[in-house]
Amino acid sequence: MATLTCAPTPLAEQPVTHLQDLRRQRMMRTVDTADHVITATWSAPQRISCIGLFGHNMRKSSAQWRVQLFSDSAWTTSVYDSGSIPMTVVKGFRALTWRVDAWRATIFSDRDSAFSVLWLDDSHAIQSLRITLSDTTNPDGYLEAYRLLAGLHWQPTHGPAFGASLQVDDPTELTQTAGGTLAAVSRGAPTRRLSLELRWMSRDADARRLIEMLSNQSKRKQMLLSLFPGAGSGEEIDYTILGRISDSPQIAIVHPQRARAKLTFTEG
Repeated sequence: MATLTCAPTPLAEQPVTHLQDLRRQRMMRTVDTADHVITATWSAPQRISCIGLFGHNMRKSSAQWRVQLFSDSAWTTSVYDSGSIPMTVVKGFRALTWRVDAWRATIFSDRDSAFSVLWLDDSHAIQSLRITLSDTTNPDGYLEAYRLLAGLHWQPTHGPAFGASLQVDDPTELTQTAGGTLAAVSRGAPTRRLSLELRWMSRDADARRLIEMLSNQSKRKQMLLSLFPGAGSGEEIDYTILGRISDSPQIAIVHPQRARAKLTFTEG
């Protein structure tokens, strides 16, 4: 696990270490909207090709972040620098809701929270990273997030087959009153479940990598699944899940050079 620090220091009851806590209600929150720098170090080199910040409130088009990766633990030998880039994507002309959306509204403007993911073309061996958050006009008066991810990502040679299904599970319990009203007797946060099938995996590369990933992660650890990575659209938001694999997948050899797998991921 990485060692995290943040400058200036966040609220004492909502520290930067909450970004490593699997409980979503454990937020990191800053005391103001000044630029904040999050740093992380590892005791040994790690290979990184994906960095994501989840559940944050930096949804405006003016919000920027900068991701820097270093091969040493002292943040001196740089191997990657994203420069200052937007944290969210501005809605396209056709996606704007006229007389409702403000100019330069982003794809997260009408959402309670946002996520930002940086998918790198190549992996880097690093031992430290620095993330600079900049959103001085944030209307909340502070910056917050609940999860920081940094690791390797994998993309199969061929994408999922058509038929991938997204299910929204709402644990709210309903009861009908004597007057006929359908009332909620208990409430819970809805979660998404995404099921997909990989039908055209190569046995020597895709299937072996998937088996390795599932064996290392299994149900014990969180994973990030994105059906439309980097699309910058509402569809990417809907089909990106930070959660766990929720079944015991079977990988079938269906051809001398091909394998198939069915996977289900549950948010949380």
